[in-house]
Amino acid sequence: DFLIDCQPQHPISILNIHGTLDPLFPWYGGLFSSIPQTVDSWLRWNDCNLDKIEENSIAVGIEERKWTDCGSVNTTRVSTVKIQGGLHAWPPKRMFPEEFIWEFFKYQFEQQMQNE
Repeated sequence: DFLIDCQPQHPISILNIHGTLDPLFPWYGGLFSSIPQTVDSWLRWNDCNLDKIEENSIAVGIEERKWTDCGSVNTTRVSTVKIQGGLHAWPPKRMFPEEFIWEFFKYQFEQQMQNE
């Protein structure tokens, strides 16, 4: 379990974008934990409310699951993007990955500034 060696001092937002056919880090596991197991570990670590989940279709074959009610001040989020048939590569253009990733970090920065 990765949490044995990873002991953050506070909740950490996670963005996981992953292809289901990634040969290096298989979706269903192999040498490492599966993607769902890894995400579940972060959900527990970040004390996320598992009932508050948003599911979005970003593009054909690309689904996002996002938990935004995490941590003591609810500024932490865990988001996983499943790319059907995706490999170990940059996300497909049809999801506008640069904008998607920027929005994730922009939200985190804005939340942090509001709470300082």
